[in-house]
Amino acid sequence: FRGHWVGRACELCAEGWAGPFCDVPCPKGGLSGDVCTGRGFCLDTRTLDGDRASLCDCIPGYVGDACETECPGGAAFPCSGHGSCSSSTNGCECTASNETGHWGS
Repeated sequence: FRGHWVGRACELCAEGWAGPFCDVPCPKGGLSGDVCTGRGFCLDTRTLDGDRASLCDCIPGYVGDACETECPGGAAFPCSGHGSCSSSTNGCECTASNETGHWGS
């Protein structure tokens, strides 16, 4: 059998592995080499051309392929509370709303 499986019935991917066959390594980072730098969870997805790609779903306040980048404003108060941290820019996307009054890009 291929893949890295765990569970009573070998139905779960072992830590650090993803994909339908548990054969896609999760991104690692940081000095410890933890999966998603210890700041997220490994997900399995398919790219637009159908290829498999593993990626990290980062906890709030962190972005990057392996959640290695702390958002501006710090993890405790990302984007000064006026936006959300964007993995596409590795920075903040400001909230634009007449109600909240926060503007920017």
